[in-house]
Amino acid sequence: MDRPEMVDYLELVDREIDRCVLTTQRLMQMSQAPTQALQPVRLATAIDDVLALLREECRARGVQVHVGVPEDERVLGDEAELRQVLVNLVHNALHAMPQGGRIDIDGAPSDDGTHLRLAVRDSGSGIALADQPLIFMPFFSRRADGQRGTGLGLAICKATMERFGGAIEVQSAPGQGSTFTVLLPRAEAG
Repeated sequence: MDRPEMVDYLELVDREIDRCVLTTQRLMQMSQAPTQALQPVRLATAIDDVLALLREECRARGVQVHVGVPEDERVLGDEAELRQVLVNLVHNALHAMPQGGRIDIDGAPSDDGTHLRLAVRDSGSGIALADQPLIFMPFFSRRADGQRGTGLGLAICKATMERFGGAIEVQSAPGQGSTFTVLLPRAEAG
């Protein structure tokens, strides 16, 4: 093997090892109970940080993001885990729009005021009705961009929301996009 070919091969091995480590970490995270009490998290800051991280990917894919979350809204959770949920939801939305589109992130109090309903809506390809009951199961993956996923992102989101005392649901129709709504306990209500 010549040197450039060896370098390419080693880079491939390094990427695959990183992917295996990430998958293992996600599996472990899904099975762990929270190690600390839930803390107030400023939701707008968490969203801003996630979008700053993904800004270049959004630009490269031709996706516009619009946020409508009250600046002072605080929810109960773990800040790092909440950011991971947001990253997963925004990534999934990006994968559903390989030709570009729009993501709307909106938040409003639940009817009884104890929770915040945070909706992440995309203008992507939507999810087949037959697949919707399966999307929160570990290792189930159907990406619109043709890439292979691990099938752990939404399972982790569901487990995290349940640990926070919340929930996650989806509304979707093929060709009409998807809306993932997470129900988060409000810090003021707790």
